Amino acid sequence: MDLPSSNSKEHSVDVAFRREANCVNARVLEVGREPIQVRGVLLALVPLGIAGAILLGVLSFLTPAGDVSLSLRTLGMIGAVLALVGAIVCLRIDVMLPRQVPVRFNRVTKKIYWLSYRFSWNSFRPHTQLKIWEWSAVEAEILKMAGFNGKIYTARYFLSLANCEQGAKSVLDREILLGPSLTTVEFEQAWAYLCKYMNEGFDAVPKEPLKDNSVHYIRSLFVYVPWMMLNQWGRAARQDMFDQGVGAAVANALVALITLPLLPLFFLLGIANYVALRFAPEARWPEDMDAESRGITVEELRAEKERIQHQPKEGPRWSSIVAACISVLMIGWIVGRVLGLVPPI
Repeated sequence: MDLPSSNSKEHSVDVAFRREANCVNARVLEVGREPIQVRGVLLALVPLGIAGAILLGVLSFLTPAGDVSLSLRTLGMIGAVLALVGAIVCLRIDVMLPRQVPVRFNRVTKKIYWLSYRFSWNSFRPHTQLKIWEWSAVEAEILKMAGFNGKIYTARYFLSLANCEQGAKSVLDREILLGPSLTTVEFEQAWAYLCKYMNEGFDAVPKEPLKDNSVHYIRSLFVYVPWMMLNQWGRAARQDMFDQGVGAAVANALVALITLPLLPLFFLLGIANYVALRFAPEARWPEDMDAESRGITVEELRAEKERIQHQPKEGPRWSSIVAACISVLMIGWIVGRVLGLVPPI
């Protein structure tokens, strides 16, 4: 689904950019993309991979001697190595990738600056990749990814930007900007917002709430069901669920009801999400590119970073402390029940 061109001033939808921008000012708009949509899932698989590797290794050595047993022992060792390699790969992806891969839309230079990371087979840490696109050569489209699991047909949508040849429609490169989502309305509104900002300026767009990138245990615990939180993050999640039209509201409500039986699993994955985010590094731009993409000089950039370093940092919230204590007690009780150390309630 193609959207209006980047230079178009006519859009049939409202202009909106709900909690997707890290910062917006007269020079630059920064979008914080997550390189992993469900951070923590791969980290949760690491203990399973290590346990599988140990179990297969032990069983292979306990296998009695013999031709058939030798083959089983070999298969067990191969399985152990593959399980261990899988655990290392999951750990590398979930913990080594930065929390965000930002994109900056600069009105001064009329360019888009992309920061991304890629893994290579012989490196444990990801490599930085930088891209610079001319705004006038950018086109937007909504991509649809559909699937069927035998019972339910599902569809997810993404907002993709394409870098085209000047004066032509030949696509040179593509990048996903936003997504996934159950509907396309928010992407149409977001693209209208970006076009209005880049073409008409900061004062021409509505002042939307910025993205909250803070890491708190209570947020991670409810990362898959944020609408259940009884705080400002929960209120924002519920507003986003029911503020995108009737169709999107009905779809979001149905998904919330269907996934309620999975709450115990979601909470366990939420704990893994918090651990992964705590270990994941911040995205780092090269200094000259950082300054250029912000529309400032290197000296101004250094002064800005110095000022940020001296700002007081936000401490843990009481809700996160209470949730962490309850989580520890629940996990301890479950482990005790499995080991037979705790009597049933």
